Amino acid sequence: MKQTLTLIMIVISLSVTGQNLADTISIEHSRFYQNGKMLNMKQLVQAVKSNQQAYKKMHSAQGNRTLASILSFPGGFLIGYPVGTAIGGGEPNWVLACVGAGLIAIAIPITITAKKQATEGVKLYNSSLSNEAFLYKKQKPEFTLGVTQNGLGLVMMF
Repeated sequence: MKQTLTLIMIVISLSVTGQNLADTISIEHSRFYQNGKMLNMKQLVQAVKSNQQAYKKMHSAQGNRTLASILSFPGGFLIGYPVGTAIGGGEPNWVLACVGAGLIAIAIPITITAKKQATEGVKLYNSSLSNEAFLYKKQKPEFTLGVTQNGLGLVMMF
């Protein structure tokens, strides 16, 4: 009787831990969270590394985000410098501001593409986790009463 009770407790604990999908990544307001912790792009790439398709998408998103940053930071400076000169009473060079606006105009669609790629990568990663959970569910053990080496008992089959 003690063996049967122990076996039932083990099976219950396995089914509870087997259905835990804590590794899923959630998206809230264009930010990515895993286990309640916000992830930056580098952490996000590492988190999805186990899924090759998601990793490729996330790696592309990281590259596009880097490119957008490389374009937008100088663009912001080129806009801010003439504006600061104008506020300070000097003669601003508005050509610089136009070049800066052009850089930012190029960076915006690249940033949007990076966000879409990151979202697609997370969806691919999360869907692979649910597929793993589905595979686990397919391998649930079956219990029947039957004849064992020691007589009548509970038989577990996978």
